[in-house]
Amino acid sequence: MYDRLFSKGKIGTMDTKNRLVMSPMGLGLADGAGRPTDDMIAFYEARAKGGAGLIMPEVTRVNDDTGVCLLRQLSVTEERHVAALSRLAEAIQRYGTRMVVQLHHPGRETYSSFIGGKALVAPSAIPCKVTREETRALGRGEIQEIQRQFVVGAARVKRAGADGVELHAAHGYLINAFLSPYTNKRDDEYGGSFENRMRFLREIVEGIRSECGDFPLIIRLTADEMLHMNGVREDYIRLEDGVSMAVELERLGVDAIDVSCGIYETAATCIEPISFPQGWRNPMIRAIKERVGIPVIGVSVFRDPEAGERALADGTLDFVSSGRSWLADEEWGAKAATGREANIRKCVSCLRCFENLMRNIKRGYPTECAINPRMGRELKYGAIKRDAAGRHVVVAGGGPAGLAAAETLAMRGASVTLFEKGLELGGQTALAAIPPHKGPVGWVADYYARSLRESGVDIRLGAEATEEFLDGLRPDAVIVATGGAPVIPAGTPGVLGNPRVFTVAQALSGELEAALGIGGGEAGEAAGGGLRAVVIGAGMSGLETAEYLASKGCEVTVADMAGRAAADAYIINVREVVSRLEACGAKILLSHRLEAVNEGSVLLGAVGSDEVKELPADFVVLSMGVKPNDGLAAALNGKEYDTRVVGDAARTGGMGQAIRDGFEAGLSVLG
Repeated sequence: MYDRLFSKGKIGTMDTKNRLVMSPMGLGLADGAGRPTDDMIAFYEARAKGGAGLIMPEVTRVNDDTGVCLLRQLSVTEERHVAALSRLAEAIQRYGTRMVVQLHHPGRETYSSFIGGKALVAPSAIPCKVTREETRALGRGEIQEIQRQFVVGAARVKRAGADGVELHAAHGYLINAFLSPYTNKRDDEYGGSFENRMRFLREIVEGIRSECGDFPLIIRLTADEMLHMNGVREDYIRLEDGVSMAVELERLGVDAIDVSCGIYETAATCIEPISFPQGWRNPMIRAIKERVGIPVIGVSVFRDPEAGERALADGTLDFVSSGRSWLADEEWGAKAATGREANIRKCVSCLRCFENLMRNIKRGYPTECAINPRMGRELKYGAIKRDAAGRHVVVAGGGPAGLAAAETLAMRGASVTLFEKGLELGGQTALAAIPPHKGPVGWVADYYARSLRESGVDIRLGAEATEEFLDGLRPDAVIVATGGAPVIPAGTPGVLGNPRVFTVAQALSGELEAALGIGGGEAGEAAGGGLRAVVIGAGMSGLETAEYLASKGCEVTVADMAGRAAADAYIINVREVVSRLEACGAKILLSHRLEAVNEGSVLLGAVGSDEVKELPADFVVLSMGVKPNDGLAAALNGKEYDTRVVGDAARTGGMGQAIRDGFEAGLSVLG
């Protein structure tokens, strides 16, 4: 079906079994000395077995003094790393998959705590506006030493038995910083003209060629730093510059260009949030492909094989590269190759992997995937055993926790009955997919619905698992996944019983629209345009609901007691939705609490003072969090069957926590 995806490829002297590349990501799975752990080897081996043709493990440092970007990061700084890296290469190559190691120096885009509190280094003493760390310019001798370390690192990669090496010249890291006039203000032979800015990379390439011969050499290149998004007017790498660099690199004899874009200051273009569609980078990748004769690798939010096949068919690229798609489903390639593409657990670009990594970056913990609880923990969980045959389990609730539990139990051979009181599966994910740009969240429920039906789970929609019903059914175990209930400030005047006060679920499910006549054609749109909405709560749910209401033509204000919008959410996701709200004229009022809901207005009190504001409001939406909906769990306490409470029914958390809870309960129940 996907003839181009699964055709053989060639990069220099390296053949590949298909055109699927797993792009490098920092996952925190190495040990403290920079060697692959058993967990890392199991993680990459699963992706090789799962159909990847070429795997680039993760950013691998060449310098321990100024070049550290993770506490647990692969390294080639010492000869002892060669044997350790060989173990990883052997595990990947066992399945006919190639391994290319990406060599990296972060330059100014890291944290001084990783390098003993010293100042970061860069071509020029210009701090990164994201990490905001003291930065100094490299001396000529230091430049030459780092170049030597890249060359020595490449030689160690070759001796380890890897199939090639990639130089990370993208995303604002050290090589990119030399290439860009935005970060390189030097007046010596390593700065100024295009030729001089290319010198740092060119000399590394020449050194690797001299040391390693025709060992496959790939350059990951930022084709466009995209700084126009931040209003930057000074010179930086634009697409025409990226094309020129690619042409020059081909002249220097590199074997492939791995096209990317952005730097930390435009991070949303490097690690795209959910609003970026599949294939959005294709035009910039094609611009390079049209000017070079060597293979072009491209990442472009490829989430399903059809998108990758189209990019190959129309000549956009030669190799389809994805990172997060392989986190979400280790069998992405194998499923596509065997006609099971509908069974792929597709990444929804929620950025939980990066959020988790950044929160724990200074603690050295590995990251995780919201929708794949096995990711990075393949050894911990092992193969799922069919040890529950002949046992009957009831799952109460069809949200993410219940779905994950039901799938896991079905894989164990149990007879599973899933009750969902609503008319569709997905729970909160079904609602979360409704606001603008959030459609991919619906893929989660789509995946589980198909998986459960194929595995024979008895799905009963519009049915609630009550205590009395379960007593009559007498299952061997019950998974309580009844979700959460919205927090309602019952003591606030004007809230209870007010037909103009709604929850997020009511706002997104259509109940609010039916009550107020928003949407549904020209008349509804006109009505929506005349209504003033106040959303109480500036977490991600509140912000996304506000965007949904704004898309219906409402005038929206979001208010929150906190001093920052969605303070607990990943900053890239927050910036995305806040910028869109600002663009459509919505207002965000922070450090204000709800005092009362009146007829046609709300009262908001300023936190820390007696000031009270009255805002006009035709209706109010409460987004003040959820509390466990634990009534069934309490009723079942003390029953003879094994009961597990998961997801928001046990503790409120995000989709990733709910799926992990359900998965682990599905593994451990009946044990």
